[in-house]
Amino acid sequence: MIVPSGLGTIWPLSTDLLDNTYDQFLDALGDRALAGTTAIPVMAARTPRHALAPDVHLRPLLIELGASCPTPSICALESRLSNPGAVCGAWMERARPALEHLTVTD
Repeated sequence: MIVPSGLGTIWPLSTDLLDNTYDQFLDALGDRALAGTTAIPVMAARTPRHALAPDVHLRPLLIELGASCPTPSICALESRLSNPGAVCGAWMERARPALEHLTVTD
């Protein structure tokens, strides 16, 4: 998910871990296209062994494009996608310290 701070908009991005189409999409944005934005790397995975995928694959790409990624990534197991409240609640507990330091402006 990318939150362009100047636009006040949330852009959801999703990808299959086995299909790197997000690389092609984000590469098309160009150098520093996300400069000044705050991004939260989010991915879905079939098994817990892919839990580091957003940090290993998506976070570096977002940072290379100029985004800031100050919070933990979200790797939601496909089996838990039917309960987004639980996924987001668990993430909020982990992300709370980083989120407390962020300022939201319109």
